[in-house]
Amino acid sequence: RSKMDYSGDSPKLLIDISFWLEFFKLKLNELKLDESPLAIKAAYSAAYKQNSFLILGEDCLTKEKKTALGGMAESFCQGTLLNCNTLEIFEQKSRDELLQKEGAAILESVKNRSWLEDVSKLNHILILSYADLKSYKCKYNLAFPTIPLKSVKIRKSQ
Repeated sequence: RSKMDYSGDSPKLLIDISFWLEFFKLKLNELKLDESPLAIKAAYSAAYKQNSFLILGEDCLTKEKKTALGGMAESFCQGTLLNCNTLEIFEQKSRDELLQKEGAAILESVKNRSWLEDVSKLNHILILSYADLKSYKCKYNLAFPTIPLKSVKIRKSQ
């Protein structure tokens, strides 16, 4: 196993309050005590002469495909929200183990070339959270697991 490398080069992410409010509604009305991983998607926002960033808003928990203003297609980064029902479970989760698992999935998609069919396998958001539904407070950890470029070797095919 390789040691995790934490880089400051991760994408910038804006989590709008509407994302958490929508998640709280979903948790209360549908998910209840279910701790299954939840698929999320963040929309890319390209700003002129500035860095691009990702936005998580209220529509990032739905499976509906939406189009941007003017009918232009939006680009999304897929992700996973792992919500814990108690603060104790949240604090006991091994962040390194979660990152190793995500990193291994990315590396496997490179090795088996499945990323060529679905490039989103190379770019994934991971959120570990605990949502206190009574006080409307949320604790979370956010990760963008990546393969460090310094560990990638490019070979010329023959």
